[in-house]
Amino acid sequence: MRKVFDLEIAKQIATGVREGKFIENKYGEEMRALCFNLHGPMPIVMCPMNYGGHLPDGTLQKYDNEGNSYEEGTGNYTGSVYIDTNDIKEDDVVSVETIDGKVYVGTYWWYDEKSHNLMLKRYVNIDSNKLCFHDKNGDIVRPMRIDLADKDEKRHYLNVLNSPSSAKFNPGDEVLVRKYDNYEWIHAYYSHYSESQKKHVADCNYFNYCIPYNEETKHLVGKTDNK
Repeated sequence: MRKVFDLEIAKQIATGVREGKFIENKYGEEMRALCFNLHGPMPIVMCPMNYGGHLPDGTLQKYDNEGNSYEEGTGNYTGSVYIDTNDIKEDDVVSVETIDGKVYVGTYWWYDEKSHNLMLKRYVNIDSNKLCFHDKNGDIVRPMRIDLADKDEKRHYLNVLNSPSSAKFNPGDEVLVRKYDNYEWIHAYYSHYSESQKKHVADCNYFNYCIPYNEETKHLVGKTDNK
């Protein structure tokens, strides 16, 4: 799972405290961290893990503390290194930044290591608060950064899911429902959305709030929490 370079995580990977690897972004070659404290503006030194790749054997690449490399003496950007970890699993809530700078928070589904495409079951565009769902064509986000969402991002995501206007459920779906935001969440089976009442119908009752029932929300049953 591609992440932007993080110095502390990088040190943990280099010392074996955390699983992961370093990937050079231009050719996709795996790199080995040799040093994190070289004197100068680029204190990190890495070399290719395997011989015979795009980078010449014995090549030493220098990076700054943000994982970027510059041509010494000119300041021209020459590349970067990112971190690849396997610590995100299906149904985790993740924060995603795309190449064009957009940020999404959504429910992780799977990630294609070859194309570097990400599939989310549903996700929220942080700028527009628009909730998108996976459909038959797929909602694929090309990520520059993928991380586990923090507490505030999870809360924001769940609040959007709570919104009746954002709902998209099928009859028979397992859901959590409640009439008011200070009521406890109840497990139910979804029926439909009543346009006349502007409410969700589940187990023959009307509800103002409805969210999916799954691994990330099942702990809310019987609670008034929003996260």
